[in-house]
Amino acid sequence: MKRFSRKSKAMIAFALSVLVIFPTVAHGEIAPIFDADAGWTTPLSSQTPGNMAALFIDNSHLSRPGVSYLVHSGLNPGASSIDPTCTSTSDAKCNFSSYSFLATIPTCISATDVNCLSEVGAIDTTGKKTVGSFSRYLPDKAQNEYVGNPSWNLPSGTGASLFTIPGVDNPAGNSYLVAVNMGGSGSRVSGNEGIRLNEFSASIVPVQLLNVPDLFSGTGCELTPRICNPGVLRLVRPDGTVTWGLSGGTGGAGKYSCAGISWGENICAQKQVFPANYRFYVKVRLSLMPTGWMHGRISEPNIDITTSGKVSELTVTAAPIKVPAVYKGYLWNEMPAVLQNLYYPTSGQYKGGNWSYSQRLLSATDALDPLLRSMTSSPPASENNAMDELLAWIPFVNDKATAMPSYWSVRSLSDSELKSANSCFKNPNQLNGIVTTNSTQYSAGPPEFNKNEGFLNYKVASPHFTSNGEVFKGSYDLAMRSDVARCIYGFSKAPVSATVSIVSSDGSPQFASTIFKEADGWVYLSAKNFEYSSPTLKVKLQQDAPVAVAQPEVKVPTTKKIITISCAQGKAIKKISGISPKCPKGYVKK
Repeated sequence: MKRFSRKSKAMIAFALSVLVIFPTVAHGEIAPIFDADAGWTTPLSSQTPGNMAALFIDNSHLSRPGVSYLVHSGLNPGASSIDPTCTSTSDAKCNFSSYSFLATIPTCISATDVNCLSEVGAIDTTGKKTVGSFSRYLPDKAQNEYVGNPSWNLPSGTGASLFTIPGVDNPAGNSYLVAVNMGGSGSRVSGNEGIRLNEFSASIVPVQLLNVPDLFSGTGCELTPRICNPGVLRLVRPDGTVTWGLSGGTGGAGKYSCAGISWGENICAQKQVFPANYRFYVKVRLSLMPTGWMHGRISEPNIDITTSGKVSELTVTAAPIKVPAVYKGYLWNEMPAVLQNLYYPTSGQYKGGNWSYSQRLLSATDALDPLLRSMTSSPPASENNAMDELLAWIPFVNDKATAMPSYWSVRSLSDSELKSANSCFKNPNQLNGIVTTNSTQYSAGPPEFNKNEGFLNYKVASPHFTSNGEVFKGSYDLAMRSDVARCIYGFSKAPVSATVSIVSSDGSPQFASTIFKEADGWVYLSAKNFEYSSPTLKVKLQQDAPVAVAQPEVKVPTTKKIITISCAQGKAIKKISGISPKCPKGYVKK
């Protein structure tokens, strides 16, 4: 791996300087284009003191585009006056006996670069492929950008990559923000050197670059709507408490929905709608390959992995997909009792999980008061307990989505999501499969295998209606290695088939159109057009028992008995043996 040679670093520095001086998009001269679904963002009322809200949206892949950091002793090592981040593995202030990293990896410059984004593009309905062109990084320099180390297999961390895909136009042009993130940890202790990839994600977002100085006004990064390049910053709370942690971030407030930002340039990459009838792909070259299981906000994925020596090329191709987002807020003292009882009054946390966050920085005392706080409960999309929380809120939004943002994203599942998974899903040396759905909430981890029934079960929950009032149709795709499928069921290498059933929460069956195929060492299954609110998807793979082939009857000759007789001629005696022995001439049988 030769990602950052001295020549490469010089090329990057030159490219970035050119991009800063001559931006590729004259964003200040373009009229903003907003879409009620793709560009939806939380309202400013969410910051009102006393507001308690619930937000069910999958932002797992959008919270970290352009986030990169390398730290040697955690994000908050206790020495709050010292920045814990490192600029490289030769940074004198850093001790790498243990370290952790999060990298938005760079775009490849040459064919020998590794741990980088090598290609992005789109494929139309005729199969024609259009390869995208790299435009710039966003932000042009990440808050805690660092140079990796090829000999450690440590990727470099940069900003997200902006691509143009000619002729593949979203409502605001042909710009797409692409972020591939790798996170993990390692050690340089003698005899224990190594590195581990703990998380991997990739996303494509159609965007429009907007000049929005009002979004970035002021000097503080802590106050919404003032946001800065996301990264590790020194944070000072109103009570004087100092800590280091991730701050700033993408997003916006009330109006903007930024897939990425560049604070120093006042740029918001406003989210747009994907163009219809295209599949998109991301290709990455890696020396650290994701393993285990992945989840995707995509439809009908295809995975291709080629390996040469210690380098693998991973390509994920799929169509984008729309996922319902649900948002609703109340002032605490006006909140319906059935909802108010879901949360602890002193913290605003959901009683089934700890995932609420504050919209305002408050002192420890004021944070205990529900009339001063402005809290939003926003569970991970894969949190099982959050399905009950969503179903409790659905009657108060009339079983209807607030917005229908579109996605193209994949991510690896965490150890906690794989905790109860079947052991066949956990092979640590390979990528075992991916499951994708357009459901607001879904089961953590890969499908659960019910050994007694032989079904792979997967639970989902969403509102019944889209944001425009249409019945929402479900989508579910499962792709896994053929050897993993055979491991689960104990199958031979013979072909397999599958049946899919959709069971509503009341136990009634549903209709779904399904497709199943096995190709290139992978099993692919797709189920579409079922209805929500909280069905269970049940997949059963099967393999016909081997048919016994009739063998031709082989006749074994019967062994005939050998007979021995005695024959005499005078005093001479001869014994003759055979099947039908006879005495020779001149002899008589005794």
